Amino acid sequence: MTLMAGFTTCRDMGPTWPFVDIDLRKAIDEGVVPGPRLMVSGNYVSATGGAGDARQFSIYVDVPIVRTSPTAPTKSARRSERI
Repeated sequence: MTLMAGFTTCRDMGPTWPFVDIDLRKAIDEGVVPGPRLMVSGNYVSATGGAGDARQFSIYVDVPIVRTSPTAPTKSARRSERI
């Protein structure tokens, strides 16, 4: 859809389901599906109560990564970098 709309490069800042954007980028790069170049994040990291913590809206919402300690976001980001 984005390619047909004229976009040749797109960026994803963190999908609802972790690492789905990486799988889509691989499929596009391998020619399995047509699409634009993708710059992806793999997953977003949020502090408890931060912008990415959707649990503040409903207890039934599951968020990919919410961290509470000062060093936890760094560890999560490094883990995502390796993938």
